[in-house]
Amino acid sequence: MSKATRSTTKKPRIVREAQRLIAAIKDTTNPKDRLGALKVPLRLVPGVAMIFTALVFELGAWKYGEYNWRNKAVRIIVYTEAIQRHNMALAAGEDIDPESGLPHTGHIMACAAIIEDARAAGSLIDDRFEKDGAAMVLNALIADNYNAAVHLGTRSPARTLTEANGPVEQYADFVNRVVTGVKERKAKRPARDA
Repeated sequence: MSKATRSTTKKPRIVREAQRLIAAIKDTTNPKDRLGALKVPLRLVPGVAMIFTALVFELGAWKYGEYNWRNKAVRIIVYTEAIQRHNMALAAGEDIDPESGLPHTGHIMACAAIIEDARAAGSLIDDRFEKDGAAMVLNALIADNYNAAVHLGTRSPARTLTEANGPVEQYADFVNRVVTGVKERKAKRPARDA
């Protein structure tokens, strides 16, 4: 690679950011800062996402046992289809799963987490169909129709957060419904044998 080519090649953003962090903490007196800045930034995962996911995992642990997917192999298609069902309900305007009383988004995140944890534990059975080119077609459509996609994405939504009341009040109502549902389910749940 020539010197001219190297100087015009732009490094990926994540690499540039890591180099910036390293340079910024190079002179620190605490060696933990140097090492800590290079680790996975778990602080970037929103706490509310972790809470709703944990509530779904709590329900699953009660029904099936904690980390049951590590003890017996699980099929990826079971979890991808569950993600699709919860996503369809969410897209259709249903925020809370009627069976669990928890947000569909919590179920989606829990399913994705199980897939990745089972993959890491070696207990994931990949029973997906052979690649059919759907991802390639979707990517091509997005690239070819970017302007149309932007136009469709900027239309007025059927409903907005501020139609009934403000977004803060709506979210407080949403959280209240989830918490009430969790408490009601726990009160009705028979005690598990230890």
